[in-house]
Amino acid sequence: MAKACCISFEHRGRQILPYAYESRELVVDVAGKRVLVAEDNRVMSDVIRFNLQRTGALVTVASSGSKALEMLRNEDFDALLSDYQMPGLNGEELCRSVRTCGRNQQIPIVMISAKGYEIDKPRLQEELGLTRFLHKPFSARQMVDVVQEALSSART
Repeated sequence: MAKACCISFEHRGRQILPYAYESRELVVDVAGKRVLVAEDNRVMSDVIRFNLQRTGALVTVASSGSKALEMLRNEDFDALLSDYQMPGLNGEELCRSVRTCGRNQQIPIVMISAKGYEIDKPRLQEELGLTRFLHKPFSARQMVDVVQEALSSART
């Protein structure tokens, strides 16, 4: 049976971004799975990190694409969530580099974007082997479901 709870964050003394999240039986056990989040927006990365940690995932946050690429070259991860629009090395460039770097080359990638209608999703999915796109704004439940789906696809 699902239990509802309210999730919110405090940023500079203000409570922000309320999310409704239902804890429920997970399709794929994400406990112990290493997930890298490449997101330059601190509040958004906190929301993602918090909700994935609630499922038992081990979450690492990189505040830029170049930092994420460095981590991916030196550590093993089970999934990557990358923002599309980041300064410097953007999400597309990060994913292109990941697919050619050797380590983590086959990692499932979820691209996060607020530019849903401006992105050629079929082209990027084919060229970069993206598992899924997640459009902002999204709910905590939707994000967790997408990560579970990505991890599930990696097992097959």
